[in-house]
Amino acid sequence: MAGWTPKQILSGSIVVLAMLECLGWAIGTFYNWILRDANFFGPPPTAAEVSVNTQFAVLVSLILILNVAGTLAFILRSGGYGLPVLAAAQAADILGTIFFIYVRGASPKWTFLEVGAVPILSLLLLAVLWRAFPKRREI
Repeated sequence: MAGWTPKQILSGSIVVLAMLECLGWAIGTFYNWILRDANFFGPPPTAAEVSVNTQFAVLVSLILILNVAGTLAFILRSGGYGLPVLAAAQAADILGTIFFIYVRGASPKWTFLEVGAVPILSLLLLAVLWRAFPKRREI
């Protein structure tokens, strides 16, 4: 084999970006669970505040699980159902990122939107390009 094919390079790029995205969601999940009942300034949080923070931590955990499942599906079955599952996970990431920014009131909004959405959109673009390359016949 003389070098890598474009499809192999795209496939490797997709896996690396998806794994980095999973790492980001894992770090976010860890900190959301650890800090859900913390209040650094002022009185201790009320039960309602802890409940809302726990619900948020559960949502972030579900997105992490969805990302890991999508990445594993792509790695194990990239020629079959793996790419549509990964694309669905990325679409859920976009919706989740927008939800977290605008509902949770993250500030400044554009910085978080760029940090969250740019890797997701680039991963989707790579997946579309990967799909566009035809399969090569082995001789």
